[in-house]
Amino acid sequence: MINSNTGYVSGSSNRVFKTTNGGASWDSVSTAIGTSTTLYCPDFINENTGWVSGSSGRIFKTTDGGGNWSLLTTGVTSTLYRIDMVDANTGWFIGSSGTTRKTTDGGTTWTAQTPNYTSTINWLQMINANTGFLCALSGNIRRTTDGGTNWDTIPTAITTSLNSLSFINANTGFVSGATGVTLRTSNGGTT
Repeated sequence: MINSNTGYVSGSSNRVFKTTNGGASWDSVSTAIGTSTTLYCPDFINENTGWVSGSSGRIFKTTDGGGNWSLLTTGVTSTLYRIDMVDANTGWFIGSSGTTRKTTDGGTTWTAQTPNYTSTINWLQMINANTGFLCALSGNIRRTTDGGTNWDTIPTAITTSLNSLSFINANTGFVSGATGVTLRTSNGGTT
């Protein structure tokens, strides 16, 4: 959600839906993406500018609230599960096989990042241009404090898949995973 009224969701068969009334109704937005693309987690920085990632290394960008979408060149073919932009220029995407890339020009070019993880990364959230977290299979959590140049392993006693995370600031966050696992930190992942 961009605000209490406007938000976007996506799914299989290149579907993107938009609400402008807090979810009371959802309208399909024209994507012109193609029927074989499964789309994951749209990320909008305002009501007009947003990105959505998908299968086969695809990322699409809109600057008119979903009316038109441009295919961006990512340089990868893996499934991209999440894109997280901190502003109009700087953002990251993650996906299968440990795929992690960063852009500083709104998605025109992408630079490889190395989180030292080779399996599927399920979720990424950047708090700002320097600090962020990702979670993955087998209880893996990584943290960066230098914009993704280095990723520190955060130790957990969890061995199941961690599927999503949500941080309200650089210290306080929650991670959820398979078999009902929920983790909380109040010190940036130290414990």
